[in-house]
Amino acid sequence: MEPTILDCDYELEESPKFITVKWYRDDKSIYQWIFGTPPYAIPEFRNEIDSTYESSTEPSKQYSSLALINPTIATTGDYKCVVQTSLNTFSSHQRVQVIDLRNYTLELSHKTIHNETQLNCTVTNVYPRPTITIM
Repeated sequence: MEPTILDCDYELEESPKFITVKWYRDDKSIYQWIFGTPPYAIPEFRNEIDSTYESSTEPSKQYSSLALINPTIATTGDYKCVVQTSLNTFSSHQRVQVIDLRNYTLELSHKTIHNETQLNCTVTNVYPRPTITIM
């Protein structure tokens, strides 16, 4: 499966003295790249992030995106990218919702009882819990 890519878009002043890109999930630090050094996934998240993913051929944005490997329900969250230079700070937010449909079941049945129809719809093993509308 291809990784899910979250881009961090930013514009830089000419020749900044330093560039730091940090990614957070639910305000917890998960990834960091300091221009001129290899990118770094926080050890707790190493199995979830491809820190070798190159998002751009432009050197100042080479490792700015976050590549999520095999997202699961646990990957769901609010993601924030913060870019710092000597003159500016940029940030962007993205909401990621992973829906797992691998083992779901759907049952729909109806009965007619004395001129009335009784409908029953059941969905199991789906996250997040769906809203079902019968029309």
